[in-house]
Amino acid sequence: LSKPDMLLLDEPTNHLDAESVAWLERFLVDYSGTVVAMTHDRYFLDNAAGWILELDRGEGIPWEGNYTSWLEQKDARLQQEASQESARQKTIEKELEWVRKNPKGRQAKSKARMARFEELQNTEHQKRNETNELFIPPGERLGDKVIEVK
Repeated sequence: LSKPDMLLLDEPTNHLDAESVAWLERFLVDYSGTVVAMTHDRYFLDNAAGWILELDRGEGIPWEGNYTSWLEQKDARLQQEASQESARQKTIEKELEWVRKNPKGRQAKSKARMARFEELQNTEHQKRNETNELFIPPGERLGDKVIEVK
């Protein structure tokens, strides 16, 4: 094999036998360049990945470690997000109660609390959507000839 700076691998284990997959995993662990692999093979990711880039809600979230550690880190992040959203909802409820009890006034504190309430209410919690798609528009046409043989 030549020594490129980067390898782009699309489902690299799909048509390999176990021995070939083991060779590929060893090769990639020792490889000094960058490897970008798109795969559904969890065992391969556990054995060969050092970093995982998760695409979630339009953002790329880098995780250090293999697939198993990514699952653990992701679970912790989702629990933290749920806790933050719960706290936000409780704050909205408290502010709504205060707004209902106190008429709109011209005092600075009232205006500040109303602004805070409106800000919280307008901040939409972005929920996880497991069916999001990543759309990459087709590039411009590069020419009419795919291959020319003389």
